[in-house]
Amino acid sequence: MKPRKSIQRDTIRSLLLNSNRPLDCEELWRLAKARVPTVGRSTVYRVLRRLEEGKVIQTLIGPGQKLYYERLQGPHHHSFCRKCEVAFCLHATLDVAAMVPAGFVLEDQVLFLLGCCSVCENSP
Repeated sequence: MKPRKSIQRDTIRSLLLNSNRPLDCEELWRLAKARVPTVGRSTVYRVLRRLEEGKVIQTLIGPGQKLYYERLQGPHHHSFCRKCEVAFCLHATLDVAAMVPAGFVLEDQVLFLLGCCSVCENSP
């Protein structure tokens, strides 16, 4: 059975699909709550699970095992700010296959860069 339309679900989905970077659950909840004050955290988790099951979004495990969510897109890497914990997409390509030892079968790749975003770097 297909879930019925919901302003909360549509808002969460829209925020994720239109974001230019991965969002964590707390940030997604705050953004959704600013648009639909009645949205709860449990609704955000439920929608995330459904979107992931439907292969609409993917989960990204960042530093400290923190979970981020982003629309399904081709292979790319990420950077993370150590201060505000915001994630950013890196769309530069690396020939990772050329880096692995001979005979190694590459099944997946995860690369993230850690540092300080421009907002945190320029704040007192």
